[in-house]
Parts: sequence; structure tokens; C-alpha cells
Amino acid sequence: MASNASAYLCEWKRRGVFVTGFCDLILFIALQASVQAAKAPHKTDTELTKELIGRWELVSGLSQGIKTYLVLGTDGRTKVIGITDDSGVPRRLEVEAKWGVTNGGLVVEKNKPSRYEFQLHDQIVSIENGVAVLRGEKGRSEMHRIGDLPNLPPLVTSTTGWMTLSAPKPIYPLAARQNGIQGRGIFKLVLGKGGQVDSIQLIKSTGSKVLDDAAEKALRQWRFKPGLVNAINVPVTFTMDSMARHRMAGTVITY
Repeated sequence: MASNASAYLCEWKRRGVFVTGFCDLILFIALQASVQAAKAPHKTDTELTKELIGRWELVSGLSQGIKTYLVLGTDGRTKVIGITDDSGVPRRLEVEAKWGVTNGGLVVEKNKPSRYEFQLHDQIVSIENGVAVLRGEKGRSEMHRIGDLPNLPPLVTSTTGWMTLSAPKPIYPLAARQNGIQGRGIFKLVLGKGGQVDSIQLIKSTGSKVLDDAAEKALRQWRFKPGLVNAINVPVTFTMDSMARHRMAGTVITY
């Protein structure tokens, strides 16, 4: 028994030396990698900007059901192009924006009023071999550099008609019409995955609770094609001459 115990003890001591040595080796490799990473040159905003100039396709992370292209110009301006499928018919969305790199992050913002809203405020993780990896609030996304833009389908001329399955107009309340109450408001529809309206945020009141309620009642019945957009701002106007209407030309879409 004593000899067996001594043998086990020796074996565990031997294994202990092996395990300790193996752990020391792993620790050494990790420290070396850390040192190498620390020595890696950090790219300045100017260097990142030069690397991003050109045409890119956003391939993941933001747009579901929409192919998105960015043309990043040397003058700090960009054109964002979205290609979507409207019941088998390709359509094109466009927005002009300004872009730049600030503190290692890619910033894209519209520079003038537009029907469409597209924004990026993502950190640049890496740019290698024509692939830019970004990380933002919506997670990880990638941009792939391309030579030329594909053949572009016709530009969308109607803001919401191509993406809605159902969009009933608000009913002008009788009491408001009798009292000559008019107004224009803006309502943000937050959409669910199935294209239904999950919630409505009042961006700008019509100036009348009666009109606001009438607009929201109709907007809650709107249904959109799933997977196209996350939210949409819809202006609604109540006037005595045109009754109630929603202005497609003023719609702002967020992906």
C-alpha cells in the first residue's frame, strides 16, 4: 500500500509540473499577443477616411430585405441607395447625406430635408481586404467595397404606397368640422416584425386632441410589408377643403 501511495504521489507531482508548465506557456503566448496588439499602429481619423472613400455595399446588420449602397465622396458627401423588392418589382430609394470619421467612428447623416432617413454612428472595428467591419447599437455590420454600382431600378416616387398593405385614411371628426378645427401633425409609427404598428409616438400635435386621436385611430390600422422598415414618420393634415389626408411626400423612413 505504501509503495502504491508513493507511486500515485510521484505521478501527480509529475503531472503537476506538466500542467504548471503548460499554463505558463499559455500565459506567455497571451502576453506576447497583448504586447504585439499594443504595438499595432492606431489609424487616425484621417487615415480611416482615406480608406473609406469609394463605393460600398452594406451587407448586414441594419437593413432587412433592402440592399444598401453607400457612395462616400472625397468632399464629405455621400449618396445612400437602397434597393428593395416590391412584390417582385425592384424599387430604388435614395438619400443625400454627409459623412466623416470622428474618434474612429463612421458617421453618416442627412444634410438636407429628405423623405428618407438613413444614419450611421458606428465604430470602425477594422478595414482589411475591402471589408469594413462596424459595430453600433444594432450590433455588428459589414461594408464590402465594390467597383461599380449595379444597374439601378426605377426610383420610388410614392413614399408609403409601395410598402403598405393597408393604409386607411383618418376620418375627419364631425365635431371638429362643425367648429372649423383644422391642423397638421406628425406621427411616428414603430413597426413590429410582422409589419403591424406596435406603437405610435406623437412627434408634432395637430393642435387638437380630437384630431390627434382621429389620426392615431386610423394609423393603428396600417399594415406594412414585413421586414422593410423599423419605423416611419407620417404627417397627417386635416383641412376643411381636403377633409383628412396623410401626405406621402413628407414621410420619413428609418431602417
